[in-house]
Amino acid sequence: MLEFKKPIKKEILSKIQDMNEFALSVLDDSCLALFKEDFAHAEKIIKKSTEITKFEKKVLDSTKSLNDDEEIFRIRRMVENIRRIAEYSSDISEIVLNMNIEKILKKPKM
Repeated sequence: MLEFKKPIKKEILSKIQDMNEFALSVLDDSCLALFKEDFAHAEKIIKKSTEITKFEKKVLDSTKSLNDDEEIFRIRRMVENIRRIAEYSSDISEIVLNMNIEKILKKPKM
């Protein structure tokens, strides 16, 4: 954002920041589930991470009033990158689930 002469409108930037905070909190939760090997929490994170689309829609809806193609492009790139963070957190949570399945399968039978 610093390399462009024209800043993004504050109302749109605020929505982007909300989206970013959500994505980072989900990422943090997924890493915590990984370290704790907490598959129940991982399942919740997978469901929660899909809520990123609501944030994405809010941001993209607010760009409809913009006329500057460069600004729209920059906003879309930021939104796409932030959405990927939420998707990565879902991937991490799936790894936690897979680890749990492997543990169950490897348990010695009595």
